[in-house]
Amino acid sequence: MALNTEMLRSSRLLEQFGSIFSDLMERGAALDIERLPLLRRLPAERRYPAVVVALLVSLLLTIGLALWHTQKTANQAQWLEIATRLQMLSQRYSKTAQQAVLGNPAAFATLEQSSKAFSEGSPN
Repeated sequence: MALNTEMLRSSRLLEQFGSIFSDLMERGAALDIERLPLLRRLPAERRYPAVVVALLVSLLLTIGLALWHTQKTANQAQWLEIATRLQMLSQRYSKTAQQAVLGNPAAFATLEQSSKAFSEGSPN
């Protein structure tokens, strides 16, 4: 019984989708060219190529913007990683400097390493 109910629901959804799709197709077919300012100026034989060119330009623009956004996001992630690394190094440098002031001889070597790593920007 539940299977029949599901089939009935799915057939109703398909009918609704079909009617919506056919309405959209009728609206597209009944499109008044006089309401489109750029296409109205072109002769009928040049309208289709103009629409194709416009779609290709918009597709290329979309791809370009997506690539630019991806690159920008990658750069921001890299900058965040570098800033976090430098923050960790500055904290290590501060801790080691306190140890060196207290007279810990091992802290002087670590202080030198931390200083070099901070100036290079790497954690080693």
